[in-house]
Amino acid sequence: MSSDLPISVKNINELLKYIKENDIENVDCNFTDLRGKLQHTAQHSTTVDKDLLEEGIFFDGSSIAGWKTINESDMNLKFDIGKVCYDSFAAQPTIKIFCDVYEPG
Repeated sequence: MSSDLPISVKNINELLKYIKENDIENVDCNFTDLRGKLQHTAQHSTTVDKDLLEEGIFFDGSSIAGWKTINESDMNLKFDIGKVCYDSFAAQPTIKIFCDVYEPG
C-alpha cells in the first residue's frame, strides 16, 4: 500500500476546506533539488491560508547542498495544488504538497 493517497482539489479554497474538514495538522512542502534528492519543509496547518498558498514560502537556498551561495540564497516555493496527497504513515494527520522552486521577483 502506498503512503501517498492522492487528494483531488480544483482550487485553493477546496484545499483549505479539505485541511479544515479532515483536521489536517501539518502540510509538508516537497520539492527536489538539482541532484534529484527530495527536500521538504513543513508548516503547521494553522499557518496555511490563501495568501501563503498563492505567494508561496520563502527559504534559504544556500541551505541546500550545491544550490546557492549565501549572498544569492533567497528562493520561493510555489505550491502545485494539482499534486497533493495524504501521508497515511505520518504520526499526525499530514498532507504533502509538491512545490516548484523560483527565484523571487
